[in-house]
Amino acid sequence: MDITNLAKDAIRIANTAGLSKDVIDLLTAKITLLDEKLIETKAAFSEVMLENQKLRKQVDDMKPVDDGLDDPACEVLKLLFMNSEGLDMRSICSHLNIEHGVTSFHVGVLLEREFIGFTKRVLPGMRSSSNIFYIKQPGRSYVMKKG
Repeated sequence: MDITNLAKDAIRIANTAGLSKDVIDLLTAKITLLDEKLIETKAAFSEVMLENQKLRKQVDDMKPVDDGLDDPACEVLKLLFMNSEGLDMRSICSHLNIEHGVTSFHVGVLLEREFIGFTKRVLPGMRSSSNIFYIKQPGRSYVMKKG
């Protein structure tokens, strides 16, 4: 018998019967049952709340961690991954069709994270040296994990 029916029975008995010893005993028994059901319900509720907390923690643990790299930075990293010899800034801009300032910003982010490095090299047909950016192992690992 559920709690609602027990309460309805107790009210019905109180309204329709006199207050003889038998009626009082019956009401006492019904109220005792209600108390027991309430205790069971509270215990079940506590168990459900604990399970809910565990599940919420599992969901939070499964949420992706913001790695701080936005799409253009990822594209620069993938481009360097595919070009193992390295590329200068002008080539990166050209391949990705991104303005120099934007590319420079994202290259800076990747340098700070030590996902890429650079070396100075004189390119064919040029008199001065240019920075050649290349991918480092942490950057390779990132590309392999993130795609």
